[in-house]
Amino acid sequence: MDAAVVQIEYDLEPCDEPEAPAYSIRKGLQFGVGDVLTFSCFPGYRLEAECGSSVIGTQGVLLSPNYPLNYNNNHECIYSIQTQPGKGIQLKAWSFNLEAKDFLKIYDGNNNSARLLGSFTRGEMLDLSINSTSSTMWLEFISDGNSTSQGFELQFSSLVNFFFS
Repeated sequence: MDAAVVQIEYDLEPCDEPEAPAYSIRKGLQFGVGDVLTFSCFPGYRLEAECGSSVIGTQGVLLSPNYPLNYNNNHECIYSIQTQPGKGIQLKAWSFNLEAKDFLKIYDGNNNSARLLGSFTRGEMLDLSINSTSSTMWLEFISDGNSTSQGFELQFSSLVNFFFS
């Protein structure tokens, strides 16, 4: 069996400097590519990060919360992908492991009113390629209150969309 090697190169740029969330303190003075900041909460508070993301580009990676560690219970995460007009989006799972009642829904458009491309749980998305006919994709990751698993690492890329001809 022939093996293919895929190399993806990213141009890293620093983000804006994050403010410390309410009732917490930030540790770390430098904020650039490769720097590490930590946040800790005052007694009686806990830090919760939002999950999901909105990305614009021709390729990238989406991760479930805490990946590669297990995601937590009771998540509802929204991911939005937008690429160049006239192009579609191809989505593949490098890793996909959800609990039976947790799922990822993928829509062909910019919200959950768009056409449903699929709803996936456990390892169902492995070895699949999900293609949109539009230049946007909407994903909803829902985890219930029971057990958790590792989650997912998804790769997306633009593709020539023959549906627009």
